[in-house]
Amino acid sequence: MSTVVSVSHLQKKFGSFQALRDVNFQVHAGDVFGFLGPNGAGKSTAMRCMLGLIHADHGDIRLFEQSLTTNKVGILGRIGNIIEKPDFYKYLSAEANLKIFARMASQPITTTTIHEILDFVGLLERRRDKVKGFSHGMRQRLGIAQTLLADPDLIVLDEPTTGLDPQGIIDVRKLILRLKEEKGKTIILSSHQLQEVEMIANRMVIINHGHTVIEGEVATLLNAQDCTVKMSTDNNPKAQDLLQTRFAISSVQQENQDIIQFSVKKEKIPMIIEVCVQESIGIFEVESKKQLENYFIQMIQNESI
Repeated sequence: MSTVVSVSHLQKKFGSFQALRDVNFQVHAGDVFGFLGPNGAGKSTAMRCMLGLIHADHGDIRLFEQSLTTNKVGILGRIGNIIEKPDFYKYLSAEANLKIFARMASQPITTTTIHEILDFVGLLERRRDKVKGFSHGMRQRLGIAQTLLADPDLIVLDEPTTGLDPQGIIDVRKLILRLKEEKGKTIILSSHQLQEVEMIANRMVIINHGHTVIEGEVATLLNAQDCTVKMSTDNNPKAQDLLQTRFAISSVQQENQDIIQFSVKKEKIPMIIEVCVQESIGIFEVESKKQLENYFIQMIQNESI
């Protein structure tokens, strides 16, 4: 598996403020790579360094196995990105906007290609409509269309679902997955929507205070933590007492009238169910999940200790 991005020991200082101290991560071909961290962690600074928008003070950035320092023009021609929100001429149509951006490309881009891209992002039927009438979600999809004009190998999306309504979030999520599955793109996704990252990313890095906290496969990292279990029974008070006294689970809480919630190792769940049945507690439903949000909070809290 080839390495598309390799960032090593990245450092960046603004005056007396050390924005990046030691950021390290690798993105492989075909990844949807989650780039996570709390506000002020250094995500945007690291991404701007990676895209050549600002210069790092120290460290090595390699994209497509080439140094960004010595091959910047060739490398950036293979990257599409949306940093902050996409910006367009609001009184022009979606098609007219893309034609303007197409003129800036190094290779000719035909109207047919523009129509194919608009169709891919679900905006073909709105191609003649002025952008001023587009919803925030539609503008985000048009922004992704813009990144596709040069057919990049790597797409960098900074907070693409911020401010979107639930349907807009779903539309962008599906679009990102299609970029990977149908077009074979490698995607770096910075987002505060941890549930969305969990649903679409296969690898991730968490940074905090300007340095890498942890990096790896999403599934592997989540397997290392306790499951969040939601259980519905015919006697929740008795089940809650059993979990606390028999299994020493201190995290048990009543989520609502019908469901209790607790955290436990996955291997203990069958035993818990068996003991509940032995104690004549009827179990209607058990749902277990390892949540990225819980893992993220745990990692950040450990960093602060």
